[in-house]
Amino acid sequence: MSTNRHEQVIASISEYLLLNLDKPVSISQLAHSHYISESKLKQDFKKYMHLSLINWLLEQRMQKAFQLLQQSDSKISDIAEEVGYSNVSSFNREFRKHYACSPREIREGNSE
Repeated sequence: MSTNRHEQVIASISEYLLLNLDKPVSISQLAHSHYISESKLKQDFKKYMHLSLINWLLEQRMQKAFQLLQQSDSKISDIAEEVGYSNVSSFNREFRKHYACSPREIREGNSE
């Protein structure tokens, strides 16, 4: 179990984010709902997760998208939505930046 309240708050927030990758994130709402200031939330998140909240969230979304591309037959646009992108071209651009290849290349590489 987590050793202190701040660590527990970050664990709770990260768990919430993982369960809601498809939803938009507001740092101010997260902070407010966990009774912590935005600056403390950002500071503690980086301390315990070793990435900024936004970069950690991006990493989780990209990992889930990668996994879905390999393990499901869902359309790329549906996968983009499932990981929080309403615009598929934004998703494609971010995915390419992250993995140096397109979502389609991952999907096609998997079908060989």
